[in-house]
Amino acid sequence: MEDLEVGDLEDYYFVGKIMSAHGVHGEVNVQVWTDRLDRFEAGCRLWSFSKGISAPLVVNKVRRGNRGLVVQFENLHSREEAKLLAGAELAILKTECGVSETGTWHVWEVIDCQVFTEDNRALGSVVEIISQAHHDLYVIQGPYGEILLPVVQDFIKLFDLEHHRLVVQHLEAFWDGKLQ
Repeated sequence: MEDLEVGDLEDYYFVGKIMSAHGVHGEVNVQVWTDRLDRFEAGCRLWSFSKGISAPLVVNKVRRGNRGLVVQFENLHSREEAKLLAGAELAILKTECGVSETGTWHVWEVIDCQVFTEDNRALGSVVEIISQAHHDLYVIQGPYGEILLPVVQDFIKLFDLEHHRLVVQHLEAFWDGKLQ
């Protein structure tokens, strides 16, 4: 296992958490934090983070469980070994995430983005993303308080990843007159 430097966490995207051991053959119950289940396919490398220690884990096999996934990692063969991982958070390197599809972005690309209207009015920065069935909502905190922005293609006019800037359509109806 390797010691983890605090700054290194920014290089990772957290995809789940090991909740408990499952059975007697080294499997673990994983709470999934991503909609990309392919991150848990056999052969995929994940990093476990627990109590300031990080370690690489390679998925051997996976199946659906009652509350998430049941995962067996290579070189993990007993319940006792699996119990040691309980509570560990699982991550992948951001550099291994690949490029987002056109019109979509990774969470870490959006959080802390500065948000402006088309007429260059600063609304604040994205502090949270709320997932919903129809579309996500960006929670923007700034000089006008909290603004909930529906993540709909027609509303987002420009996402400048290089400058961490989001330009949105001026939607007074959604912002309850906060921008007056």
